Amino acid sequence: MAKFRRRCIALLLTPALLSPATALAGPDDGKIVATQTHIDSPKTFWENDSFALKSEFHRKAHPLDQTVAWVGKGWAAGSGQQQYQFQLPEDDSFSFAGKPGDVVYNAPANPRGNHDPIWMGFGSDRGLPVADFRGNVASLDLVSVDGPGDFELYNWLPGQAPERIFGSFADSAHSTPLEAGTHTHNHMLFTKPGRYEITYRTTARTAAGKLVASQPTTTSIQVGGQGPLDDPTEPLEQRYRAAGAGDRDSLQSAGYHLRVSPKTEKDKDGDENLTTLGFRAEQPVDGTLTVFHDGYFLTDLPVKGGRAQFDELLGAGDSRLQAVFVPDGDSAPRWVSDVIATTAAKRQGESRASTTEHSQEPSAWEVASQPRGMAATTEATVSDQSAKVRVEPAANGQSRLVIDTADPHYTGFITGGMYSSKDDELPIIDFHASVTAGHGEYYFKKDWDGDDTLKLKFTPHPLVTDLSPTEAVITEDYSPTGTFEKTVSLAGADAARPTPGVPGQTPARCGERYLLDKGHVDVAASPSAEGFDVGLKDDTGLTGKKDPVHRLDEVVLGVRENAQRTRTLAMADKALDFMGPVGKKFFLLPQTQKDGVIWPGYNTEALDYSAYAKGSVTLELDPVHVPDGASWGLFTNQGLGSEVAVLADSRAKDTTVETQMASHVHANWAFSTPGWYQFAVSFRARTTDGREVSSRPQVLSFAVGDDAIDDCVKNGAPDQGSQPNPDPKPEPEPKPDPRPQPGPHQPGTGDVVLSSFQPLALFVPLAVLGVVGAAVSFVFRHVPGVATAVERFLAGLGRSTTIR
Repeated sequence: MAKFRRRCIALLLTPALLSPATALAGPDDGKIVATQTHIDSPKTFWENDSFALKSEFHRKAHPLDQTVAWVGKGWAAGSGQQQYQFQLPEDDSFSFAGKPGDVVYNAPANPRGNHDPIWMGFGSDRGLPVADFRGNVASLDLVSVDGPGDFELYNWLPGQAPERIFGSFADSAHSTPLEAGTHTHNHMLFTKPGRYEITYRTTARTAAGKLVASQPTTTSIQVGGQGPLDDPTEPLEQRYRAAGAGDRDSLQSAGYHLRVSPKTEKDKDGDENLTTLGFRAEQPVDGTLTVFHDGYFLTDLPVKGGRAQFDELLGAGDSRLQAVFVPDGDSAPRWVSDVIATTAAKRQGESRASTTEHSQEPSAWEVASQPRGMAATTEATVSDQSAKVRVEPAANGQSRLVIDTADPHYTGFITGGMYSSKDDELPIIDFHASVTAGHGEYYFKKDWDGDDTLKLKFTPHPLVTDLSPTEAVITEDYSPTGTFEKTVSLAGADAARPTPGVPGQTPARCGERYLLDKGHVDVAASPSAEGFDVGLKDDTGLTGKKDPVHRLDEVVLGVRENAQRTRTLAMADKALDFMGPVGKKFFLLPQTQKDGVIWPGYNTEALDYSAYAKGSVTLELDPVHVPDGASWGLFTNQGLGSEVAVLADSRAKDTTVETQMASHVHANWAFSTPGWYQFAVSFRARTTDGREVSSRPQVLSFAVGDDAIDDCVKNGAPDQGSQPNPDPKPEPEPKPDPRPQPGPHQPGTGDVVLSSFQPLALFVPLAVLGVVGAAVSFVFRHVPGVATAVERFLAGLGRSTTIR
């Protein structure tokens, strides 16, 4: 339980207690506020031969300790479905966070149609010199947390166990690996609203064995409430001390009351889970009411005419609520309410605190402070260098990977996954797990035949001094119903010590074009006199250039065999028939980054959509050439993995994608057969003054399959448009067995489609949205009762890691 102390105003004469760190009213007012937007926080940069942690949003990086992220309320554009609450599923897979049915705050991995309440991930700059680090990775470490509850970053598909990334729970991982250009989007749940102070640092061990570490850096996240203000405000202690104290009679006359009750007017989705915090005075007084939750700042509420009210999601646990009222001027006495102790059950009724209950001691309120240490910060050695690996069946067709090292001082990361053979370098399903204090677990699902080799790589955390990365084949005959065990000997520090990376590697080419077969690229539109310019933003690092932008016809996107999937019964929906017949393999570029797979998106963040009729811009994907009989399509999974939307479908001759806001989007690309695919890509729109504008078409080429890539490397890319462009010949009608109906813990149709892919590679749906106007933002954040703006992203992960 958090440690409480009474805040006595007389003590505030001490200068240290007047520092910004102890300010209790709007403690983050005046900081750089990230909300209703796409944010990477923390994002690690390499500066002055060390790490620097920042928060990046609106295409600008800010010092991490000068920013605050606000996780407020949010509803999906169009449908109005809430996307800030998460009800823990009935299958106990979230038992670490509460009981089945509990409802908690959740920053979504995939807001729909907008960025509400916030679209938040973490990452690293492409300039990280990971080639010089042991294991070619750095580590983002959660050092400490101080807040009213716990949090977890995770990805999840209904009916499956969550892929936990890191968090503050007792069994959470507290570190996660970073590569150059790591970029993630994930869910982030919070068990209670209020202000959280989170301290991070980034560490790495060089190839020579030297530890490199950033300074611990603290940022804050405001969960719930009305959000931090753009401008600094006077600390509560100072305002309270300056206000009139009043006496028993004046307090009695003021008639202050704090009320906690269920929300009665249920106008929006999710309102049934909210609690109303109401303040009332007998006199028409104005001022500010500051509310604390379990001793942590929750929100400031403007009081007008003696009234203030706010609806909040308090969570399922016990809560201690207290309010401090500071009137404007000397028109009324100041006030501190008694603590209202309430539970989820009690909140179904009404609780009150009145002036008479606190008239004798109006100068103190409860303040909680309990920073909890998380990740280790000192170096460690491992005496027994062995690890036991066990793979066993789990619920809903999943398998559970359990790793226990003999020495509990071991902390590190697990990668690898399911391969077609032990000699393959790239996995079909990639794993990303952590081992903390000698123990780690990971859930995965593979529901097709073949690709049965399970191979792992153990990478020690940078704080572990005496080990090196170790690879081990666990089994070449994996079955989801089987149990497999193996003891792995971890390599010592001198084993295969990595050689520092050498810059300037010769880029792969298809004739005169660059071959890009892994990493992040975007087809990006920008405004021009004629309408639009188009280029391929290249974050792969494969060309040796810094932040290059290519013409589309200067590159070939290579899709290797590790992008193959089998279309299972779970993907038998006719809307996905462009994949090819059920039971056959196809090629999938998932909407979130997968190791060793190219990750193409489209980006319209530079466009001002108010200049276009109906706020709409169309992306054209006109097929110039596809293999004979092949089909292709784009689709996304949204929400918590449960909704599938087809964006383009060659079988339906639907080759345009409508965009409605400045956005950075990644979709799933599916190709039914290997071969050469070419698209004439352009953007077009009608301006608000009636002009038709567009970009000049450029040809984007995909070499799908290793044979196509090898032929392209040896013989060069085919001439653009020189090949026939036949209409796709439909494959035989798929005739799957009757689709099983979802059980009580199974995903629905859309969910099952995604769970048949790599469970973690499709968690992070896609980026979609625009910048909320300043006026709307002001109203939303400063006027009580006004809901969050409407529209926004996500998908799920080969761990939550995406390379950008």
